[in-house]
Amino acid sequence: LYAQLPLVYRRLFSVDPITDPGLAENRADDLGAVKDVLVRWSDGRGAGVLVVHGLLGSGRTSFLRLVDLEIRERFRTVRVSLDRRMTNEAELAAHLAAAVLPDVAFAGGFEELEQAIEEQVEERSTVVLVDNLEMALFQTPGGTDLLNRLLLFWIRTDDSVAWCASASTLAWQFAQKTASGASRLTIPLALTPWSTASIQEMVLKRHRRTGIALEFAPPKDPSPITKQRLKRARSVQEAQKILAAEFFDALYKIAGQSPTRALFEWIRAGTFSEDGTVLVLDPIKPISFGYLQQFENDIAFTMRSFILHNSLTVEEHAQLFRTSQAGSLMAFETLLSAGLIESLEPSKRVAIEAGVRYRVRRLVLEPVVRSLQERHFVY
Repeated sequence: LYAQLPLVYRRLFSVDPITDPGLAENRADDLGAVKDVLVRWSDGRGAGVLVVHGLLGSGRTSFLRLVDLEIRERFRTVRVSLDRRMTNEAELAAHLAAAVLPDVAFAGGFEELEQAIEEQVEERSTVVLVDNLEMALFQTPGGTDLLNRLLLFWIRTDDSVAWCASASTLAWQFAQKTASGASRLTIPLALTPWSTASIQEMVLKRHRRTGIALEFAPPKDPSPITKQRLKRARSVQEAQKILAAEFFDALYKIAGQSPTRALFEWIRAGTFSEDGTVLVLDPIKPISFGYLQQFENDIAFTMRSFILHNSLTVEEHAQLFRTSQAGSLMAFETLLSAGLIESLEPSKRVAIEAGVRYRVRRLVLEPVVRSLQERHFVY
């Protein structure tokens, strides 16, 4: 689908996290809130441990990039991504040390890293942006012990370093219940939910940069209300406003809290004129995900675990569900066959492999979450 687009459109409508602040939307208030926390911390008037949480696919990684760009003139910024599940303190401490203290030979746990930071980092000078905090927890007995110790370590070092982490909302809710001691000492910030208006502006910001004219096509079988509205329109421009409003209402109903899905549906609905000067948007034709309701409870619980943990391996799933590796392979194969999960590692094999990390495809996150909500697996 994307290969058929003009190059400028491919770049602007990429589903990768944004790097251009000019394309940001719906995040001004959130950026302001983070900056306020960091300014107070810098002035010695507040704590420096902040957890930004939002639904998977709602733009957490893009937001941390925006924070980085916004504050780097005032602070030294360090970005850390937890791209795999951390299972012990030494592993996680080494991962953080490599980013925060790249020129220091480090070995040890949080206590040793705390001492190294006190010795090496100037007071209130550095902001560390940590993506995917949910990779430091596991929904098993004792599965938030490491997260609890991590948050305590952050609190103990915030005289030197401010820590701003992102977490999925479901994971952070779980952490607040099971690692409540340390999580209470952090400053939580829920990202502003997406709305019809913000989804519309997010898409149109990108389109305006192309200079391509835009036209909304009328539905072939309009509803009586749409027929009446279009009949009352006094000009082509007024009719286009009516069609645009209906298009973006439908887009939001489908995309919900997933800007990635909104960009995909926009591309799917559009057709360029032969000379490439006009993009015609047909009414959105929803993709049916009714089959999600047909999955047995064990598969639904597996999908919920993917949403909570961000990504899983077969081995982690077997540990979570106290089942055999063969049983976990079967659950993963079921989801892979349905087009719901994808590998995070390059592989020539189509089949599920042990030791490989998988996640729910970002384009189907919204329908998967809605399905789980309808079945009361998540709230």
